[in-house]
Amino acid sequence: MATLAKIDSLASDYLKGFLAAARIQGEGKREGRRYGEFRAKAHEVEAAVQGMKSLQLERDYLEFRRNEKDYLLRGDVSYITTARSSIAVFRTHLERSPLDRSTKSSIGALLDDYTKLLDG
Repeated sequence: MATLAKIDSLASDYLKGFLAAARIQGEGKREGRRYGEFRAKAHEVEAAVQGMKSLQLERDYLEFRRNEKDYLLRGDVSYITTARSSIAVFRTHLERSPLDRSTKSSIGALLDDYTKLLDG
């Protein structure tokens, strides 16, 4: 449990730093809206994953969120490719997990929605 708390704390600190950097760069309305869409959908995935108590899925989730934030902060499309790779790893671990088919399907649908945002 201490590991989960540490991951949560690190992710929270990262988010605070990202938001500060985005404000410094003067993020425009369009990008701000896009960030909000990513964030809302990612929080749905996060809520589902946290309920599973799977360190692997949480690690995978944090990895694709990091890629997303790198893309939004730097505007470098290579981070979209990296995020897609991270999401593919997440999906592989999700399918191998002992979760029931319904839960896997539900999380998969959330990931589909999230992935569509990458196509922006």
